[in-house]
Amino acid sequence: MPTAYAKNISLAIYSEYEDRIDVGAPVLQSYWDQSHYGNHTVTVVGYKEYVRNVLESNSKYLVVKNNWTSEPGDYYVKWGTWNTNVMTYVYVKGN
Repeated sequence: MPTAYAKNISLAIYSEYEDRIDVGAPVLQSYWDQSHYGNHTVTVVGYKEYVRNVLESNSKYLVVKNNWTSEPGDYYVKWGTWNTNVMTYVYVKGN
């Protein structure tokens, strides 16, 4: 699409992922030195928040798809389990 643009957000916050996923727009998540993926990029296709109880903070996860053939399917990556990250998505002006 000639009017499409790519946007990179360093150290994006959780709500930025929620906003993109809620409008049906998956995003790329690039990791550096992440505990499982190391230096790698995955596709974020969803998010999930597990509510423990009112006295504890909730556990937030990004639902990702990996392109490694050894790991097909969805994986849940706990929010904040990486050192550095970049969120990348494509959009059309006006969206």
